Amino acid sequence: MPTIHIPVKGMSCASCAMSIENTLKDTPGVEDARVNFANQTATIEWVEGEAPVENWREKIRKLGFDLDTDSLAEKKNL
Repeated sequence: MPTIHIPVKGMSCASCAMSIENTLKDTPGVEDARVNFANQTATIEWVEGEAPVENWREKIRKLGFDLDTDSLAEKKNL
């Protein structure tokens, strides 16, 4: 199962990280998600082909945060 680490923009507290983590975990195709407030990253395990990165980003933007998917441009399968 693929795993990726994505920078998260806009977090200001541990509660923010928990909201993002729970939202990611509720996203179809995402098997597990962990968000680390201290290093401002999300670690996501997903089922390939079932959970496009743009779906994750859209859900997180609705919460008022953003995933820095620009740093993933070289990864073709996301």
